[in-house]
Order: sequence, then C-alpha cells, then structure tokens
Amino acid sequence: MTGAADETVADPPRTRVVGRRVAQAALDHLLIGSAVLAMTVPALVGVLYLESRGVERTTAAYLVGAVLFAAGTAADWFVLAWWPHRHGGRTPAMRRLGLRVLTETGEAPRLRAHTLRWLLGVVDFACYGLVGLAVMLCTPQRQRLGDLVARTVVVRAPVRR
Repeated sequence: MTGAADETVADPPRTRVVGRRVAQAALDHLLIGSAVLAMTVPALVGVLYLESRGVERTTAAYLVGAVLFAAGTAADWFVLAWWPHRHGGRTPAMRRLGLRVLTETGEAPRLRAHTLRWLLGVVDFACYGLVGLAVMLCTPQRQRLGDLVARTVVVRAPVRR
C-alpha cells in the first residue's frame, strides 16, 4: 500500500469513488462494444456465405448470432476479468481514472475473484446499472454485489499513463 502506515483499504476516502466507477464502467463497456461492433461486419459476411452454401438464412443468422454472442462474452470477460488480473487490478479505464481492485485485505485479487465480479455484473448492471449503483451507495466501502461476493473493493490509486 502507498501512503501513511495507518492507511487501510477501508479508509473512506480511498473507497468513495462511485462517480469514477460509473465513468470507468461506461468507458470499459464502450471499449467492449466497439470490439463487438467490429465483429458485426464479418458476421454479416458469414451469414451471406452460409446462405450461399445452401444454409437457410434464418439458420445462418442464428449460427452467426451465437458465435457473435460468444465472442462478445469472451471480449467482456477479457476486459473486465482477465485484463485486471494481469495488470495490477486495473481495467483499461481504471488505469486512466486512477482506480484499482484489491481484496478486502489489501492484496491483489486472484483471477477467480475478478471472474466472480464479472459474473455478478449481470445483476449489478441490471436496469442500466442502477442495481449496482444502489448497492454501492448502501455499503460502507462502496462495494457492488460482485465486490461483496468476491470480497474485493475498488480504491483510488495513482493514475498511470
């Protein structure tokens, strides 16, 4: 940990980052969305190719849609779980906004914790993220449901360029 010796993860100033977390989530999901959008043109080409090979258009669209969904899910996990696991607890947007994921004891989370946070994002981002926002505002360390289950917190950290 950086700073004073008595500074802990539970220090309110370090965990009162709700506004930054909202911005971070928007930026990270914009990155993920742009990756999925980039996959859309090849997906449409795939539908046309399958149709030219005799596959019914509806079937081809379902097949390509399933592949696109799987690729989008993989991109989401990559940015929100794998990337912070490999880069000091920071997604690309967290790095820019000065945020970091730590365990409640102040250690770097394991991939399992990042994956739990990611999985529970389905609940946290329900109703356009209002569920996660409400949970964050009601917990002392500003944790969303994914953080509570994974026993992690998001804290203020020095911005890295």
